[in-house]
Amino acid sequence: MDEPLRMNSRHDAILLKEGPLMLYRLNTERKYIDGTDKKVRQWTYGRRDRNKLNKVILMVGQTGTGKTTIINTMVNYLLGVKFEDQEFYYITEENEDKDQSQSQTSEITVYEVFVEENPTSLTIIDTPGYADTEGYEKDRELSESLIRLFSDEDGIHYIDAVCFVMKASDNRLSEKEFYIFHSVLSLFGRDIGDNIVFLLTYSSGCPPEDALNAIKKAEIPCRRDENNEPVYFLFNNQQKVQRDQKYKRALKSAWEMGEESINELFTLLDEKNRKRVQMTLNVLKERRQLEACVSNLVDKISEKELKTNELNGIQEALRQNRDKIGNCENFEFTVHESNVKDSTNKTEIEQKIINDLEEIKIEKSKLLNEAYVTITRLSEIALKADSAFTLQHVDFLILRLKEEGKDEWMKNLEDMKKAGEQKKNKGAVDYLMAFGKHFFWG
Repeated sequence: MDEPLRMNSRHDAILLKEGPLMLYRLNTERKYIDGTDKKVRQWTYGRRDRNKLNKVILMVGQTGTGKTTIINTMVNYLLGVKFEDQEFYYITEENEDKDQSQSQTSEITVYEVFVEENPTSLTIIDTPGYADTEGYEKDRELSESLIRLFSDEDGIHYIDAVCFVMKASDNRLSEKEFYIFHSVLSLFGRDIGDNIVFLLTYSSGCPPEDALNAIKKAEIPCRRDENNEPVYFLFNNQQKVQRDQKYKRALKSAWEMGEESINELFTLLDEKNRKRVQMTLNVLKERRQLEACVSNLVDKISEKELKTNELNGIQEALRQNRDKIGNCENFEFTVHESNVKDSTNKTEIEQKIINDLEEIKIEKSKLLNEAYVTITRLSEIALKADSAFTLQHVDFLILRLKEEGKDEWMKNLEDMKKAGEQKKNKGAVDYLMAFGKHFFWG
């Protein structure tokens, strides 16, 4: 395939499409922050300059909300591109004309933009969009990728804003959107709440009453203005539309609305309000610990069931053959112990299984304690303590705590479950149930 034609441009870019609006793709230096795992990629435009004031924005949104266009719009703003320049630059590579029911990337992409003439540099953390049939596995991948990104020496160590992208016309959050918001909120430490803002796309420029009502109804923690309203910014998402004289006025208005919104957003990103990611990193690691505990508990329960069945079989065989045992006669029965010698007598096998069951009981109790302590820690440091992620494990743990006779702990989790089943969480939990056939439910 021939190399795309390079055109004279004020910036280091490759021409994608000629026309009344020239479309370019910026040339970027690309690498993976996480090495061979290849889940966290970093694309850098321009010469890296750590002396510039850097703003770090994390973007979250469902597939099809226009998140990619906003990312490119932010980059054009930093480049100083004006409507009259009749050009638009892409830093992304995803095909926005592709079927929007399918997510186009599973990696986190960190875009770094350094423009020589601009004293400010921009870092955009683009999280994978959630498609219509994706849920928990995507959530787990995102959590692990963020751990890598926030832990690596060359990764991200502070955040200025978390931007939720949704359509301005949305008058309610679907179960899927509930799940996305609650899922993402559960990833962060509770110190990040004041850094959450909303980017409302496909806006006509009028007050976004529908979207604001949906945000309020969902009770999403976020930054609020002097009137205690959620902070939001409007975008029309028409920046890359080819110019036609008939629509020039409308397209210019759409461009300027996006330009004004980005200017207001960047002004809002005061260094005093930026947050280090340490608490969020702690939340991510506690989530990982909780999943490991629950997974191991499930394994121990299965192991206990097998051992108990085997013990019952041995004891039944011993009961049925009391006379033969009394007369020292030999008899056969099946044992599923790979490490027990054939010469071992029945009572020794029985005792070994009893000992194994006691060890399993001790290990189960230890894992249950760890799981409860982890959930308690998450409730203290997570932005969304009663998230769908946590609630998916609560029923399972309540049953185990009941078996152990830990009534106080059981009541605490029941209270958490009750709070989580309130209407504000219902959509997220319903979505989790619908798409979580492989989760750890007991």
